[in-house]
This record gives sequence, structure tokens and C-alpha cells, in this order.
Amino acid sequence: MFLIVNPPSPPGYIANKDVMGGLGQLYGPDAKTRIPPIDMVYVAACLKNNKTPFTVIDCLGDDLSLSDFLKKVGGFRPETFIAVRTSMPTFAWDLKVSEHLKEIMPEAKIIFFGSVCNIFPDDLMQYDVIDILVTGEVEVILPCLATQPIDQVEGIYYRKKGTILKNPDKAFFENLDALPFPAWEFFPYQNYFIPDLGDANPALTIQTSRGCPFNCDYCPYPLAQGNRWRSRTPENIFAEIEYLIKRHGMRSLLFRDPEFTLDQDRIHRLCDLIISSQLQFWWRCETRPDTLSENLIQKMAQAGCIGINLGIEHVNKSILARVKRKPVHPDHIVKIVQACAQNKIATFCFFIIGLPGETISTFIQNVDFAKELNADRLQFTFATPYPGTQFHQWAVNNKYITETNWQHTDGLNVVMRNDSFLPFQLKLMHKYANLVCSKPLKGTLFNTFLNKFTELILKFFIRI
Repeated sequence: MFLIVNPPSPPGYIANKDVMGGLGQLYGPDAKTRIPPIDMVYVAACLKNNKTPFTVIDCLGDDLSLSDFLKKVGGFRPETFIAVRTSMPTFAWDLKVSEHLKEIMPEAKIIFFGSVCNIFPDDLMQYDVIDILVTGEVEVILPCLATQPIDQVEGIYYRKKGTILKNPDKAFFENLDALPFPAWEFFPYQNYFIPDLGDANPALTIQTSRGCPFNCDYCPYPLAQGNRWRSRTPENIFAEIEYLIKRHGMRSLLFRDPEFTLDQDRIHRLCDLIISSQLQFWWRCETRPDTLSENLIQKMAQAGCIGINLGIEHVNKSILARVKRKPVHPDHIVKIVQACAQNKIATFCFFIIGLPGETISTFIQNVDFAKELNADRLQFTFATPYPGTQFHQWAVNNKYITETNWQHTDGLNVVMRNDSFLPFQLKLMHKYANLVCSKPLKGTLFNTFLNKFTELILKFFIRI
């Protein structure tokens, strides 16, 4: 018997573990976003196909507290495998939850899985409450524990008589079309909510490719999914979309690919299938500006796309070169954002503050570009040294890391300085960027003066 668990969020937070390459982020308690980890939904589908008995408890979707969750778990048999979906910012809390599980079911085997487990398994296995650690694609590894001796299951660490053992790695799954469609029927999918998709519920997620070949120094996606791109065919993707609409009444969809439009021909064909079917639903995706064209944007709009998240990060080529990110010409970025606006596709553009080599000049250049871009939404995050990345190694070598609490390692908090700025200056830069790029206050002359005065104060302290 398998119990597949998304534990309760840490007190005072909402944990969305499927974002940031599956490493997860913590949101405030009032956050409306509820995005389930899609690897859990794939696990359910594969266990179902394998005819392995299992139960799912998704505390995020069911809004379960710790006490509610433990009461629900109390009725399971002691020999149950409990597979816990963890993440970087929730790891310490997930350990505490698992300790409670061990008290209730001391004979149960606790399995941890999630992107963070792929990055530093040796560190994680030092915690005795973890019996098995999955270090690969969980949907193809976990079912093997039901049918094979533990020492023959590839892609795991495990304990045997107090000793930590490691089995050979499991290669990434190649034929993504061969995976069953995620088994949403075992999840409270009516409760999931993705604000950027509006009120068109149910809102579900779909993954059409894995991996990212760009391999930027700071990015956690290659750590979790590999740096070789693997994709599903348009026909297989469309079949899942049709299934989600007919079986689950899906009305809006978020594509969870790191680079949705890497193969533009693939998306052209997918859009043609959607358009010819006359299926009505809204969708969003994430990609790079240089893998988009005006023709493709027009086709995506016709197929129901209402929003695109664009990773821009920085407009300065020298800064991008320092972290091995392929630059995109600013004129092309502007053209893409304008094309989206013309086709009524909302743009959400991401920028990073504090990359190596950042100066006041490059920072202002980036903020000014972001402001003039006229995107629908902007987000400035902090350069974050995710363990396992080249950027992390650079930060360690230079002794720049100032915060090692994984709960804060999420891009939303300052956890390091760089070669020019201290953490408090980076925080001020973040405030400045958000102030300058926000829509100007309307009304009194005092509001205009207040904006300008605040901007000058921030500039002064940033220049210290």
C-alpha cells in the first residue's frame, strides 16, 4: 500500500512546490495560488496502471492542517509506504511532519521525493526519518518498489541495518508519450486555483516537455530535469487536453514546461489541432522571447492562449555572459511583447537583481528597460545560489552566501551578496525597481512628489 502525500504547508505559509523547477516557493498565508506538484499526479497514474493499491492526500488542495492530516493518516496499515513530496523551502517542515508520521506508524517506510532530492541526496539522507530517497523521475521509479526487491530499484538511496546504500542512477525517461495521462481523479482538482487564469475553473496543469538545453549557471531546471530537452508530440498533448476537458471539465490550463516554445513547429501543430477541434479553454505558458515569433504568437492567441511568462532576466549582454545565458536582442524582446499585446496575450516578464558583475549602471539599465517594455506584469527576483548550480559554486568560492536557511532560498528573499552590493542594498534595489516600474500614483501633486522623493532616497542608499 502506498500513501502519496503533499504535506500541510508550514505554519503561516502556502507552499506551492511545483514552481522554481520543482524546488518550490513559500507564499504568504493569504495567497490564492494553489498549484499541485504534477509529479504526484503522474505517480498516481503510474501506480494505477501498475495495479498497485494507493491513496493520495493533498493537503494543499484540501486545505488540511497538520492535525487534520495526522488524523486522516491514522487509519492506514503500519506497513504502508508513505511517499512525501518535499521541496527546498519546506524540507525542514516536511521532516517534522514525517517524524509525526513515524510516531503514528513506526513500521511505515518514509519515502522522500521532489527536485531537491536530485540535487544533494547525501545531505538529505543524513536525516534518519527518511528511509528511501528518490533521486530521479519518481513516476517511473516509485512503482518499481512495489514489484522489485529494494536493492534492484534504480534511482534511490535507502537504509539497511543503519547503513546508507545507493543504487545505480535511473536514466531519464525518453518516450514521454508513453506516460499515462496524470490521474487527476485522485486529487481535489476543483480546489486548485491559478490567479493568472482568472475564474475559469477547473484550472489544471500539463507538462509537454522536460529539460532545458540552455543550462544557465543559476537555473535549477537542468538539475531537476536534465539539460537535454525531451518532448511530447502535438497529437499526444492534444489527446490529453481533450481528455481533461471531457473527463474533468477543465476550462483553463497552465503549461508547466521550462521552455514551451523551444520547438516552434511543434507548437504550431498543437495550435492547429486545438483550433480545428473548436475546443474552448484558456491557457498560459512560460518560455524565452527568442523562441517566439509574431506568427507563432498570433497562432497561439487563436488557440486560446491568454498569457505568456517570459524569462528576460537582464538586458545587459555582459551580465548575461557572466552566467552563461544566451542573450536576446532588446529589439526582439520589445517586438515580442508588442505582438502579444496586439493579440490580447498578457505578458508577465521576469528580471533578476544582483547577478555577478551587476553595477548601479547595469541595474538602472535593466530597470529602465523593464519599465519601457510596457509588459502587463513584471517580477524582480533576487539572484539565488541554488545548490548544485555553477552560480552556487561561484557564490561559495567568493564567500558571498549570507543565508543558508533553505526556507528563504526561493528567489523572493536575499540570501547572498554579490561582487558589488551588500544584502541590504539589494533589498533597496528591489524596492526601487518595483517603485519605478509601478504605475504612477494618480491624483495629488503630493503623491507625485512622494514617488520622486522615495526614488531619490533609494538611489542615495544604493550608491553607498
